[in-house]
Amino acid sequence: MGNEVKKQKANEELENEEIQFYNLAPNEIDAENVYLRALDYAMQDINIHNIAITGKNGAGKSSVIKTYENLHPEHKYVNISLADFNKNGQDKNQIERSILEQFFYTINSNKIPNSKFRRIKKIQKKSTIKGIAKICLLIVLLVIAIFLITNPLEENLPRIIEKYFSNLNQAIITISSAILAVTIVVYILYKLYEKIFVTTEMSNLKLKKENIELNKDIDTGSVFDKYLDEIIYFFEVTKYDVVVIEDIDRFENCSEIFTELREMNKIINDCETINKKVKFIFASRDDVFVEKERTKFFDFIIPIIPVINSSNSKEILIDKLQENSLEGILESEYIKDIAWYIDDMRTLNNIINEFNIYRQTINLYNLVQEKLFSMILLKNLYPREFAELQEGKGVIYNIFNKKEDRINKIKRIIKQNNINVKEEKLEAIEESSIGTLIDEFGIETVLDDYERENEFITYLIANQYIDEDYNEYINYFYEGTLSREDKEFIMAIRIKRDMPYDYHLVNIAEVIETVPTKSFSSKYILNFELVDFLLEHKKEYNVEINKLFSQMQDNNDEIIEFCTNYIERGKNVKIFILEMCKYWKDMWNYLHFNGNENTKKVYLYNIIKYADREAILKINELGLLKEGIEEESDFIKMFESKEEIEAAEKAITLLKIKFENLSGEELNTAIGEYIINNNCYYINENTIKTILKSKYKISDKDIKNKNYTSIIETKNKAMAEYIEENINEYATNILLSKNISINDNENEIIRILNNKKLQADIKEEIIEKLTTTITDIEKVDKGVWEILLINNKIYPSWNNVIEYYYEKEELNEEIIEYINQNAKKLSKTKIEDADSFAEDVQQEFCADAIEEERISEEIIKSLTSFTMASEVLKVNLSNSRVAEMLKGEMLPINIKTYKLVRENYKELLPKYVAAEPEFFIKEREKLEYDKNDIKGILANKNISKEERQDIIVKFNDLITCNNEEDAKMYYDLVGTTKKGNLISTKLLKKMIKYLDEEKALKLIINNADNLDERNITECLKLLGEPYNGIPTKAIPKIKKTKITEEFMKIIQSKNLSYISSISENKGYYTVYKTRK
Repeated sequence: MGNEVKKQKANEELENEEIQFYNLAPNEIDAENVYLRALDYAMQDINIHNIAITGKNGAGKSSVIKTYENLHPEHKYVNISLADFNKNGQDKNQIERSILEQFFYTINSNKIPNSKFRRIKKIQKKSTIKGIAKICLLIVLLVIAIFLITNPLEENLPRIIEKYFSNLNQAIITISSAILAVTIVVYILYKLYEKIFVTTEMSNLKLKKENIELNKDIDTGSVFDKYLDEIIYFFEVTKYDVVVIEDIDRFENCSEIFTELREMNKIINDCETINKKVKFIFASRDDVFVEKERTKFFDFIIPIIPVINSSNSKEILIDKLQENSLEGILESEYIKDIAWYIDDMRTLNNIINEFNIYRQTINLYNLVQEKLFSMILLKNLYPREFAELQEGKGVIYNIFNKKEDRINKIKRIIKQNNINVKEEKLEAIEESSIGTLIDEFGIETVLDDYERENEFITYLIANQYIDEDYNEYINYFYEGTLSREDKEFIMAIRIKRDMPYDYHLVNIAEVIETVPTKSFSSKYILNFELVDFLLEHKKEYNVEINKLFSQMQDNNDEIIEFCTNYIERGKNVKIFILEMCKYWKDMWNYLHFNGNENTKKVYLYNIIKYADREAILKINELGLLKEGIEEESDFIKMFESKEEIEAAEKAITLLKIKFENLSGEELNTAIGEYIINNNCYYINENTIKTILKSKYKISDKDIKNKNYTSIIETKNKAMAEYIEENINEYATNILLSKNISINDNENEIIRILNNKKLQADIKEEIIEKLTTTITDIEKVDKGVWEILLINNKIYPSWNNVIEYYYEKEELNEEIIEYINQNAKKLSKTKIEDADSFAEDVQQEFCADAIEEERISEEIIKSLTSFTMASEVLKVNLSNSRVAEMLKGEMLPINIKTYKLVRENYKELLPKYVAAEPEFFIKEREKLEYDKNDIKGILANKNISKEERQDIIVKFNDLITCNNEEDAKMYYDLVGTTKKGNLISTKLLKKMIKYLDEEKALKLIINNADNLDERNITECLKLLGEPYNGIPTKAIPKIKKTKITEEFMKIIQSKNLSYISSISENKGYYTVYKTRK
């Protein structure tokens, strides 16, 4: 709402208010009131002559008297009021003369014709004409009389008579003329006497409005005594029987006057010429007489209890305000405080009257109502102080007029007491009101002793109900060079009241001249039109502009609000922005933490559009402007014109702006193109995806799986270089994103891993996530070989393995783990396929690999191309490792190796012998072995049966059979063969012990040629039943089977001495013995 509309609305509201004025004259009260009954009693009692109606001023004494007078017209009343605010300057005689004057001015002078007191009569038109006629007649008669006296009748009379009165008697004419002349002369002399000698000194008296002003040159004797006859005469000739005397108690030494009036009453009532009783009614305070004098003086006393006092004035005041539709216009706390000072109903009524009049008259819609009401209170309670304030003098005027002295005093106190106060605080003291200074530094510091004497005035000033703008509340404003609107604006600055920013000013230059320069540092100066004017006249108002814009450094919401609104509505926005940037370097810092999104957007747009390079850098000192641009989602869309776009691009470059979230729509704008080509974006998943997809039409699949490859394939050199320069950011935000897979082409992966700017830890994370395999480890930076091996991202080839081994000069954990992890693939190729390395390097690797127990034995098969030196067995290798070597025939066949195997890996000796059994048999004389070695060798099925049979023959003495397992093993070797001399009789017997019947029989059958009767007999015994009965007396029966059939033939063929015959019957063989 504009200020014109607001002012008009305020004026209309004032004009439409229902104002109720209050009559200050006494008001009638209820006829049945006890006061009236008491007064009537006193009036009826003939012995009561002096009646007192007592009470404090404003208690309602006059109302009681007025009501009684109206109710009892049978009495005739003389009302004497001595209200004189200059009561201390009146002496007793002046007061008495005032009383007399009111006596005689009460009645028409025609009713007291003999009174010495004369008054100026009002001249009526009709009486004036009569008077003129009388005077003319008298003059004519006088002229005639003189003419007749001075002219002898004998000479003139005949002629006159003859001419005019020929029928009259001369004597009659002469006598009549003489009488007429004497009468006229006597009348004139009487009037002269009356004027000269009968007039009294009181002719100098004259009535003013309410007060009697007396000539001070008269004598000092008692006026009542001097004019007692006049007083007696007054009551003799008039019907007045009641004299009402008010306000005598307002004067000093009033008790003397009371005494003389009582005496006067007594004289009047004792006078025989006055045929009525006259009563005096005195309206007076209770404290006029001390102690018991009051009851001695008055015949009857009626006390008046006041309607209002300090305890109930608050409620009465609120009621009065409500009656005037002013409810809520004053703050409740304010009413509570000031009500204590109001204890008089008449005063309260007048306060309300004057408050309404002032509100209507001053008619400035932004007046503070509490301040205006305070001025009315001051005017009614302390009229002298109010008058002095209007005249530019007095205590209140001095308090504000000497404000600078007070401020200097405070500064001295601060300095003397070494109080640490910031410069801003000292400047604030300069701008503070007296009330604020009192509140902050104490009333004793700010006001002198004499200035604090009046408690009410002190209260008003301390609470800023009277302050520096007091003139606005006591004087009427007349428009001149300043309009009413201008005046209201200036006043608002003084009272620190907010005004609408679009408040209309008429004469801005005059406003600037009128407002103190220091006020331009106040927020209350902020006005669109004023700022426009200042900016258009920068040279003339440089100081004012400096102060106005300097206040922006205070960083508060009001400043933000004004600047925001000005930017939207002002005329000189560009200059405003430049000035704002110049003075308010913390502008964006404040907005960043306190401004809402819309406010930030408004400022951002205008700063970019209008601010110069220096201003932008200054605002961005903490980097928050840059941050604000980057966070503003609509930044690119803000700028449409060519100039705006250029300004935005310059700001982007100047502040090194990096955009984080860009849409395809934004990228297809001029600014978007600039952003891409100048690398003005943060490298993140969304931005890169948007660029690749919107600008280069790359599929989502490739963006996800081959992001880096996709960037390279765009052929955008600037983009590729930007990624290379910021490879760590790219890798962290994109390659390592959970939404991205690293399945790029091998060349691009190698390019990334070989980037020296890429941090080692990030490379490690990339390798861990990598799905692409590096074919040739040599193409990758050696720094990542280890992590590549750990994550198995190197293609498993002996070239890569030996390359790493050759570089590290050892088989470390990583290569061992890698070899084992890829053992299956590596074992499918031979180490000699690693043609990049010389044979000695390969052999060295093999030796180390064999010695490294942690390497999978599966891998050893790939190393069989090389025969290891015997010394390899000196290392503490596992049996399995050596076994694998033996399997791969990697050990030389010689006595030394045999010895090392037997000494260190005895369990593996059979495997070593199995490699070349002929060597073992041939060199048996040079070799060491024992029964267990032979048994192990014979158990090795990798040695041919024939070779093992040969070993049995060659090492027969060392062959033992201690269990069923041994027997079975030997049986498998020699039990089924019919070759003779393979096993000894001793071994045979041991084997029979552990073999089952069939195998035992078979073994005997195959070796029967080598057995004599004794050995046969022992074998039979070893076979158990029924065979062990053959050599004894028993006649055993043996079931016929194929094997027993063959066995019985062998037995029969041996012609054993204890067998006579063998017969077969019913499937059983019976062996008969020979008799001795």
